[in-house]
Amino acid sequence: MMGCYLYNELVKLGKWNGHLPAIPTTGWNYNNSDFQQFGVGLRDQWTPTDKLHLDYGVRLDGQNLGWAPNPFSKDLSNTADVGLGYASLSSNYLWPRVIEPRFSADYQLNNNNSFRVSWGRSVSFQFAQTAGTPSAMAYINPVLYDIPAKDTPGWNPMAPTSLGPACGSGWHGPGTNQNGTYSQDPYVYFSGEGVLNEPGWYFQCPNYAESLYWMFDQGYSAPDIGGSFPPTYSNWDVAFEHQFHNGWGSKYTAYWRRGWDTYQTTLLNAGPPDPVTGQQTAGSFQERETGFQTAFGLEFMLTTPDRDTGFSGFLTANYVNELTNTPPVAGSDSLPIVQQYLYETGTLFHQSYLPPLSASAGMEYKTKNGLRINPVLEADGGEPFGVGKDAIGYVNGVLYHLPTCNLGVCTPYAGPNLPNQSYNATCYDDPADPGNYFDPNYYACRGYAEPEFAGQAFTRPRLYTDLDIEFTHNNITYGAYITNLFNQYRGEPTINEDWQPVSTGYGGPQTGEYAGAYPVLQGGAPNPLYLEGGRDESAYDEYWLPYQELYDPGITLRAYVQFKL
Repeated sequence: MMGCYLYNELVKLGKWNGHLPAIPTTGWNYNNSDFQQFGVGLRDQWTPTDKLHLDYGVRLDGQNLGWAPNPFSKDLSNTADVGLGYASLSSNYLWPRVIEPRFSADYQLNNNNSFRVSWGRSVSFQFAQTAGTPSAMAYINPVLYDIPAKDTPGWNPMAPTSLGPACGSGWHGPGTNQNGTYSQDPYVYFSGEGVLNEPGWYFQCPNYAESLYWMFDQGYSAPDIGGSFPPTYSNWDVAFEHQFHNGWGSKYTAYWRRGWDTYQTTLLNAGPPDPVTGQQTAGSFQERETGFQTAFGLEFMLTTPDRDTGFSGFLTANYVNELTNTPPVAGSDSLPIVQQYLYETGTLFHQSYLPPLSASAGMEYKTKNGLRINPVLEADGGEPFGVGKDAIGYVNGVLYHLPTCNLGVCTPYAGPNLPNQSYNATCYDDPADPGNYFDPNYYACRGYAEPEFAGQAFTRPRLYTDLDIEFTHNNITYGAYITNLFNQYRGEPTINEDWQPVSTGYGGPQTGEYAGAYPVLQGGAPNPLYLEGGRDESAYDEYWLPYQELYDPGITLRAYVQFKL
């Protein structure tokens, strides 16, 4: 139908040349956007006694978000055509200003001991991914601007040809601006319908090219920008320092941090399946400043004096317990996309990619003839991990915590790519007798001792080693830095999204394989799902395991020469 419409319009314009114009490319573009950050502060230091030192002040930090003009919107003050719900262009989002008082006090108990306490506020301003994802379209055949769009000024359910307006993100709301008059049109997809419970607001498209741009924006980007005040934090720490008689030094620190309005990402709609894996991908999502974060930690540090020759070194040990209402997602250090109702439950999780226990040690040995050897060891007790046995979903209009499964609303609430996907499941229902949401009947699980909630288990403890070697002679230094000395690096355990369960802990023969990765089927016929360049999972990535530890390239050697002038 679309090809017929374009053909007829091109014939009317006298521009039919035997083939249809190419489809423009779509994506996201921050070109010419201007993000500015600034700060100004007042600070004073006061020493009321020879043992007490006070340091206090106040900062004013600010940000200005300037979005580039959108060639498909005539409203220069609202380039993404938003305004409803969290997608608002308030001054708190575009031009936030934060006053941050800070205070610290140091007390010298004696020549070898001191005590310090401090407090301060801080802010985490928007960056590209949290500020927005402005959509774009390029490689547009100019003839598409000459073809009228197929929409109409108003929607009339009694007139099938009155389709209504179809341009705009849908998030604008009622009103009139340079684009025209906005009205609701239930025929046009609106990514916010599940959040706002109403159809979107649109204006009539001026041409066919603009209708293509807004169709992409509505399904894969909208709302592009918008938000509220950025996250702010209150930070406390207390420290005690002690110097031993032999010159060694130590420091003991306790700290606490509380975050308000931290970043969260909620799913609005799913996109098309991946052409190789067949798995669902994300469509539109919305970043919101509605999260919670709290952290408590203890730190210990021990250092030796610096020496011209012989041994010196340091040791640090850390404990931190950071909780947030954003679940950890295996295989990604970005904000996971989750359903909004997860945040409504108030469930707290361990912060992803943050080991509760960690330590670092370095030892340096120097010789009189210019040789320096410095091994560095990094260790941790494992990072938060696990899909969990818990699912959250609505059953008959009531929100429940449910046993996990791979069907319906009891699928995992977070995971790589999208929430509520069967390929992230911990356990799989028996297809012949699945049971029910409250009492599922499993035929296979991944075989790991899953925690109750995501992130309550931890990866195995790890120890990594780097080595730094230098030799200096006649004002020339020759050096080498070796990373991952014993070739132990592995990626964080991630859910094997291509695991074929046959029994608990065991994957079938198609584990790690994709339907689109083979050009020819077993019988010799061409594979209609084959995508050129598609590949199965690599053996380096342990494709046969329910949870893979992806391979990181091994030992890295960096050699250098320095000349002293």
